[in-house]
Order: sequence, then C-alpha cells, then structure tokens
Amino acid sequence: MVQVALDEEMHTELSIIAKRRRMTLSQLAREAMNLWLETHGHTLRIR
Repeated sequence: MVQVALDEEMHTELSIIAKRRRMTLSQLAREAMNLWLETHGHTLRIR
C-alpha cells in the first residue's frame, strides 16, 4: 500500500481529472506513479 498526502485543493483537482477519465483516484495515482518511475528509468511497477 502506498499513501500520499494531498492538500484539499490538489485532491479536488485530481478527483475531477479522474472523473473525466472515468477512473478512480487510486487508479489515477497509480498510473502517475508508474509513469514517473518509467520516466526515471526504474523497472519497479505499482499494481
């Protein structure tokens, strides 16, 4: 399990993006973390 701390404004913005993409906030966060890991050359993936 991975937990991240977000302020209320950021949480609201990400929730809107997730809703537009028809995914959960958790799915959006997981995709973002995997993209960051890939961009920085890591082979680790979060499922």
